[in-house]
Amino acid sequence: MQHGSGCLAQRFFQFADCLTHGHTALLMLDRTRPFQHVDASRRVRQLLLQVCPADERPQNADTVERGIRWPTSSECSTEEVKVTAKSEYDPGASSPEKGKWEWNYTVTIRNESDRTVQLLTRHWVITDASGRQQEVGPQAYGVVGQQPILRPGESFSYVSGCPLPTSFGTLQGSYEMVVLEPAALHGQRFHAQIDGFGLTMDGSDALMPIVIP
Repeated sequence: MQHGSGCLAQRFFQFADCLTHGHTALLMLDRTRPFQHVDASRRVRQLLLQVCPADERPQNADTVERGIRWPTSSECSTEEVKVTAKSEYDPGASSPEKGKWEWNYTVTIRNESDRTVQLLTRHWVITDASGRQQEVGPQAYGVVGQQPILRPGESFSYVSGCPLPTSFGTLQGSYEMVVLEPAALHGQRFHAQIDGFGLTMDGSDALMPIVIP
């Protein structure tokens, strides 16, 4: 099986690149890391790096070893409920000399469906630069003390804060929603996903370590 192994390795890397397109992600089913998303092609490439000899790797293979980039804004639509989020570093609330960094993030939830829905609970997963995670929820009450009702075409925006013990990290999660109208769908629940976004001091992408369970 040694003959042509380099070509075979190259083909596997090409296959890994074809696994995803755009923002498709692989949900890692690790109960200790809920909502931990890793781009599927990067995940497979990282696994291949562990078994392929160095001289058979593509020239750019080492780039995946440095981590995954998370932009400081995100947008995701679930059941026609669109959630957009953007973070901004808050130097006034931060004390780097004491190991404390803080960000404000703005979230807008827009109901693009023909139903009336209500936000019930929130679930956040916060990851710092070392890969350590903490959660809010998964059934924390509403957002900023409210459980907003969104009729078709309506939106709700709010600003909140997130402290970290490191100078960068990520946020991701979901909102539990319930359908109020029409009557035929009343009581149906779903989770509107909050796609992951980075927390950085200068607004650049957060370069996070790859976590493979």
